[in-house]
Amino acid sequence: MVVIELMGLPNAGKTESSRELIRRLIALKLRAKWIQDRVWDAPYSPDDDEYRKNLWAVREIGNSIEEARTQNFDVVLVERGAWAIIASVQAHLSVNNNGGSNKNRKNAQRALKLARDLVNDEDFFILIEISPGISMKRHKQLKKQPGKIINRKFLSILQKEYVDVKTRLPKTKSIVINGTNDFSLNQDRLVQIIQNLVQKKKGHEANPD
Repeated sequence: MVVIELMGLPNAGKTESSRELIRRLIALKLRAKWIQDRVWDAPYSPDDDEYRKNLWAVREIGNSIEEARTQNFDVVLVERGAWAIIASVQAHLSVNNNGGSNKNRKNAQRALKLARDLVNDEDFFILIEISPGISMKRHKQLKKQPGKIINRKFLSILQKEYVDVKTRLPKTKSIVINGTNDFSLNQDRLVQIIQNLVQKKKGHEANPD
């Protein structure tokens, strides 16, 4: 099974890309599962700290990946996985003066530790790049009001964290996609990459060293 993470700023196109990739992969007769962005499902109030939400999300992602392994999927797409959670937690730590309360700092460190461990369960990483300005523009087109996550200040800080993540991604196991390029062309490219990853994985499993 190949586990692939899609990450990027809000409104980069992670959900749309995941949905289309899953559709195309299933059409190619591959068993594909989509783990959608779990942080939005976290059982906490909108005003609760983001560290608890990310801690809950990273645990859920890990459990979902393990469940998928038992079900013999070929591909699992994780929308906003380990590296995305690392970027998000680091950005919130920066905004909140290193976390604020002792409880918040502990939750942040737990989330970071679990996310770093989860990186080892992910095989390939797709970073969809857009600017904070594009993120805000797309948000406004959806006729939504800016919030504590979707605002110019936080998006700029989050973008800096993604720049750091980009330098840490293994070049042979990652790709950076321009989120303003033609969507279909981006999808064609990603489908080919995923097909190759699955074939390589199956070949390795059939003929282990």
